[in-house]
Amino acid sequence: MDFKYEARNMTTAEAIRGEITAVDRGAAAAAIKARGLLIIKLEDKKNPLTLESIFKRYQKVKVYELAIFSRQLETMLNSGMSIIRSLAVLEAQTNNAMFREALLKIRADVESGSSLSDAMRQYPKIFNHLYVSMVSMGEVTGELDTALQRVAEYMEKEYRLKKEIIAATRYPTVVMSFGLLAMLGLVTFILPRFVNIYHSLSPTAKLPGLTAVLSGIGTLVTQRYYILFPALFGLYLGFKKVRALPAVREKWDRLKLRMPGKLGTLVSQIIFARVSRTLSTLLITGVPIIEALGTAAQTANNVVIQEEFEKIQEKVRQGSTLAKPIQQSEVFPPMFGSMVESGEESGQLGKMLVKVAEFYETEVETALKGLRSLIEPVMIIVVGCMIGIIVIGMYLPIFKVYQLIK
Repeated sequence: MDFKYEARNMTTAEAIRGEITAVDRGAAAAAIKARGLLIIKLEDKKNPLTLESIFKRYQKVKVYELAIFSRQLETMLNSGMSIIRSLAVLEAQTNNAMFREALLKIRADVESGSSLSDAMRQYPKIFNHLYVSMVSMGEVTGELDTALQRVAEYMEKEYRLKKEIIAATRYPTVVMSFGLLAMLGLVTFILPRFVNIYHSLSPTAKLPGLTAVLSGIGTLVTQRYYILFPALFGLYLGFKKVRALPAVREKWDRLKLRMPGKLGTLVSQIIFARVSRTLSTLLITGVPIIEALGTAAQTANNVVIQEEFEKIQEKVRQGSTLAKPIQQSEVFPPMFGSMVESGEESGQLGKMLVKVAEFYETEVETALKGLRSLIEPVMIIVVGCMIGIIVIGMYLPIFKVYQLIK
């Protein structure tokens, strides 16, 4: 959120006006006070609705951009450059307007005396809780460059995993898109000609059921599109709203874990790869285990797993080992609990979780390759059946006319 403020410098009594971006009003006030200013007025900034503002609202900083930023910042700090100078260099070479604006304000906050982690905390859409926690721990321990190196490695692994998932879904998406376009083309342009021929040869006869349905779809697309497309968009928005309801989302996430065949296993492996990678990175950096569990739960992106982590977090807070509640859980696989137990016994939990993450990442990669090889023939069959149904629908009237003539 953007805020406008009027303040006074408590040292020089100079009146200052400015703007600040923060998560909420409280965070904005805290950031202004951290600059040594006395707040006189603080209010929301009303931004005019322009094409640029709409574009900015939906603009994002991608994972690979954040990984490159972290790696470059770590390299500059290692070479002896100051944080302010490093941020200025990275700000100048960033192409993403949203990211550049955030870095400009972060640099200004750091120059005013704020810590880097506190300045980054004002931009949760760019720097998530995991990122800020690791930077904060690096500042506390005096090893900020090492923390940035670890967070860069984490981001790179996360980006690689996302790329593998996107690559696996790209082929079926493209094939289905072409299949649907071919269907629409046949239904809206070719089928009406066959229907006209049929009516000219037999004006009183009814169309076959399949042909009538396909002809109705073609009419809906070509003549009632102003009803069809808004209705489809409304259904999509309605589905998203219903799925976001807590009860529905919990059932939806549980269904994803229990999908038949290897799909449910693949979803679980992706989640456990991400969670174990997050947990290992945080623990190795020095983040306390309770905080690390809370952050790891957020990266799961699954309500069922998040609820399990909350239960585990509470038991660890009460004095339990991490392995015991994991082994008692029905959600976590036995191997996960055994590896965590071995890590705790050896005092190398962080390193053991790295091995767990690598194991699941390898499993995901293998499963996605197998899934790709399986999807290709299935998609060819599906698209072939779709087009085959339309071709049958086109020729049924001709066969019917032939029977009537005969």
